[in-house]
Order: sequence, then structure tokens, then C-alpha cells
Amino acid sequence: MERAVKGYRNILFGLLVLVAGILVEGGSPIAYASEYSVLALDRAPDRGGWQVMREVQGLPRAYFRDAYVGVKTEIWGATNGETWTVQAVLPPYGTVVTWDPIAYYDTLNGQSRCFTTPGWANPICGYSALTVLWYINAGCQSTGRWEFRFLASNAAAPPPKQFDVVPQLPQPPDVISVPVDSQGEYTTPYDSIPKTIKQAGCMLVDTVMILEYHGVAADAEGKPVTVENLNAWLVRNKGYDVVGGIRLSKIGRYSKGKVLLWDNVDHRDDATLRDSICVYGPTMIRVNSPSTGTANGHAVVATGRDYPSESTWLGACRRIRL
Repeated sequence: MERAVKGYRNILFGLLVLVAGILVEGGSPIAYASEYSVLALDRAPDRGGWQVMREVQGLPRAYFRDAYVGVKTEIWGATNGETWTVQAVLPPYGTVVTWDPIAYYDTLNGQSRCFTTPGWANPICGYSALTVLWYINAGCQSTGRWEFRFLASNAAAPPPKQFDVVPQLPQPPDVISVPVDSQGEYTTPYDSIPKTIKQAGCMLVDTVMILEYHGVAADAEGKPVTVENLNAWLVRNKGYDVVGGIRLSKIGRYSKGKVLLWDNVDHRDDATLRDSICVYGPTMIRVNSPSTGTANGHAVVATGRDYPSESTWLGACRRIRL
């Protein structure tokens, strides 16, 4: 069951029972209190399933585009009437979200060894051990230091676990991250004009990084998505204008509808850029040319803000000066 939290952007929280541990019968001493432990802090990217949070600067890290964050706990040796729950403390105001407790009963409705909680259609019976993922959505929520707290009625609760939700997209070595590339690596011809990709292909390289982030591995013709292959496809499909500018609206066709880009790439203010990255992922923007200083003469892929100061925009290759 999921519930909303007032004052936060569509925030939901719930729990998943992942594994039921089987009670080993016979010869075991009677348990008078359960064991309640933390197995992992997990994050669910916008695609790809749950992953263990990677530690960065001494704390586990999640990202503001992650669909959910969660904590995986194990209950072992449950005894009659015990309850367990988790609280999440959210920045910036310390709002506390509390899950409905899970309770254990030796017998319940004619069944033995049962876990139950409000919102479950049926109890889980036949076990006295349980592994549970308590989750809450993090997508476009407040960034900063989050905390999970653990409560148990008859067991020693684990200490709180803190982690950071940062205002940026994952970077390597995270599994789903923004790839890093540079147009300076490509000396092959660009479009049909007398320039190379190194000289004029900033938006071309940016587009490939965005496609790769969204998991587009092959184009509409089944060829691998590479800078050179996209360049050739755009030439064949009238994807460049007369001065070599990319018609980004063609990318929908190139990616078989998986990624849609707009032709009007522009300079962004802080608020709209932050929202765009959180909602859509890596975002192409105009910046001043690093070689000539021409206003809005270059394009880069923005991936978020530095953390914890949140004073500088980050790009797939370097920091960005807007």
C-alpha cells in the first residue's frame, strides 16, 4: 500500500516483502525477542530495478531522479505480538514519515506464525523471519541528508541510517549514469560542411550521450548508436540545416520514439534547468563558447548541481558556467 505525504511533491511510501525466511524447526531455544537488522540502503533509478546505494564521501548516495529510495531490513526469530516499523526523516524541515507497523502473531485467523500490517489483503503465514524493503519515492523531492529510523516493540532497534539525495544524475561507476564523451576526440567530417566533428559537433556528441543515458543502443536501422553513425544518419535523412545545425526533432525517429528532443536548445535559468534534469534526465543547453567566448555559441549536457554547496552546474564532461 502506498500513501501520500502532505507538503511534498507526489511523495508516496510503502513496503515490499522480498523474502520470507523459513523457521528452522526442532532443537532451537525459545526466542523471547526478535533480531531486527538493516541489510542495505537501496535506490531504484528511473529504470533498471533496485540497486544498493554506492558510498560517496562517507555516506550512501541516491539521486534526485531516482524513482524510489528504501531500506532493506531483516526480522528474525519473531515472537507473539511484536511490531516493527521504519520512519523516514526528510529535508529540509525534518518531516517524519512513519510506515504502518508490521506485527507478528503465533496464530491469526486459524493460521500459525503470521506477519500482517494494515493494507495487506492477507497475512504472510508459516514463517517467523521476514526480509522487508521499506521504500519512499525520491523523484524530484528535496535534496540533502535523509535518514531512516527503526522502531521495534520488543527488540533492540538498529541505529539510524543516513544517506544523501543529491541534485544530480548518477555518474560512472553507477550502472545507469550519464556517459562522458568529448567532441575533441572526433576528427572525422561533420555533416557535409568543411568542418570536423571536433570543430562543430558539440550538439552531435551531446545527443549521443543523452541517447546512451536513456538506454538507446541501436538506431532505427539497427545500427549501434555512435557519434559517427548518428552523423551519417542525419546526413542521409536531412537532419542538418544549411549551416550544419542539427534538427533535433529528427531524433525521435532515429531512436524509434524512445527519446524526443526539441529544436530550440537555449540557455536555461536555474529553476527550469533543475526541473528539466529531474524530469527528463540529461539536458542539452547553450553556454558561451569556451574557445571564442561567443554568447550561447556552444552546447553541453547539464547533469545537475554540485553537492552539498549546490553552487555550480555540472556537465557530462566538466563544470558549467551559465
